[in-house]
Amino acid sequence: KDNLEDLKKLSNCRFLQGNLLDALQHVTVDGVRLTRVRVDQSYVYSHGTKAQRTGGRVIPATSDSVREKIVLTLDARDNSANPGDQVNKFKEVVAADPYLKSVLSKTNAVQLASLSPPQVGTDGKPYVLFTLECHFPEHTR
Repeated sequence: KDNLEDLKKLSNCRFLQGNLLDALQHVTVDGVRLTRVRVDQSYVYSHGTKAQRTGGRVIPATSDSVREKIVLTLDARDNSANPGDQVNKFKEVVAADPYLKSVLSKTNAVQLASLSPPQVGTDGKPYVLFTLECHFPEHTR
């Protein structure tokens, strides 16, 4: 019965992909195109401990818990007139989106993870590839 209640509690707090996809539709900058969206969700289970007495101190018991970590990775291509100029603007637009701002960590939420040197596409136009990582606050449940 406890396991079922824990699963219900976890499912009620789950991350909803639909809200994220809706927000990404509104995060646009001229010359920047998203090429891949990846959401990594990890859950680390920790066993609880029994109360212990050490010397004259009592160490209280802890309950079982699950730590949730979510990272959103956005791969994009900047093929604006001056490739690379729109990268920071796109990062700022992502960080300022109302939904993303409400669910991402309050500090260092959106970080530039990689930036390629300028390349030339098959159409002869230059572009740069870049990756943003968006960090959600960790939750222990």
